[in-house]
Amino acid sequence: MTIEEGFWLFFPEGLRDYFDMKGHREFVDEKTGGRVWEFIFEEKNELPSGHSQSDYEAKDFLEKRIWDLPIRRRAVELLIRRRRWRHKLTGQILKRDLSFLSNGGKYTAELADFLKGGD
Repeated sequence: MTIEEGFWLFFPEGLRDYFDMKGHREFVDEKTGGRVWEFIFEEKNELPSGHSQSDYEAKDFLEKRIWDLPIRRRAVELLIRRRRWRHKLTGQILKRDLSFLSNGGKYTAELADFLKGGD
């Protein structure tokens, strides 16, 4: 098992279904002085079900940084590069529903639940 394969055990369920890990690094946060592990994920170029590849083209990426549960006393930051597709005729933008990453938040759904004291 490679390091990258082992890291997948710590990430939110469902992330591997839609994303490829493009890299990782460890750095010291300038504000806190704490060590941070950053993981970079890029959404696969696979349209959500029910949409035809011949009707859409990959447009660009939107980047979002979110915090996940710490690993070995290191903060974990996920850089998520979400893909957008554009309909070739209408120009309508299509994005995948990634609610498991916590809608509009700065934390993964699992971390937000943990911080609220949920099960």
